[in-house]
Amino acid sequence: MHSVSLLALCICALAASGRGEVIQLTDLNFDELVTRGGVWFIDVYAPWCSHCRELEPVWQEVARQLEGVVNVGKVDGTKERILMRRLAIDSFPSLFLIEGSLTRRYQGIRAQEQLVEFAKNGYREVEPVPFYKSPTSVFGRFIAALVILPAKVQALFRHLHEEKGYGTLTLLAGGLAVPLLTGLLLICALDNFVQSRRRVSPTVHAHVN
Repeated sequence: MHSVSLLALCICALAASGRGEVIQLTDLNFDELVTRGGVWFIDVYAPWCSHCRELEPVWQEVARQLEGVVNVGKVDGTKERILMRRLAIDSFPSLFLIEGSLTRRYQGIRAQEQLVEFAKNGYREVEPVPFYKSPTSVFGRFIAALVILPAKVQALFRHLHEEKGYGTLTLLAGGLAVPLLTGLLLICALDNFVQSRRRVSPTVHAHVN
């Protein structure tokens, strides 16, 4: 059910991008949407931030002007804590342009004309952040997986405990059993592989003098 809901959200977001609207990005849909390709211009904001509120109507117009050229998104920094860490946010608003595995930070005037120009061409003159700081690089996605994993495990635990009715001890026992069984299977597979290698008799080549 969770996967179906996420897929539906992504489809709605992609439809919104086709209409020149600002797409709401979250911890859950960020990788699914942003890594699909294309260029993304992203605003990380906080609802209480006065500068963010001033930028909002400008950002909407930027999205309309960039329709079909650049995807325009926004991230609520007060809710999406994982993205806050992945993007190393230290102030609001923070603007980023992401193209594939490259991430560039916009630090110019937050006016419509300058923002549109940056998204179309100007970003090429800006040095990307180091690969280990880019949320869409291989390293960045690996770190994200490590950060997201505890949250997914916690969500799975709540689902099985609250909705399926499994007891806490049962879930803990199952959680311990999975890695133990996996390790046992790996040991058995390795042992079988070694034994099969030992059973293979070496080929003897006769040498004629």
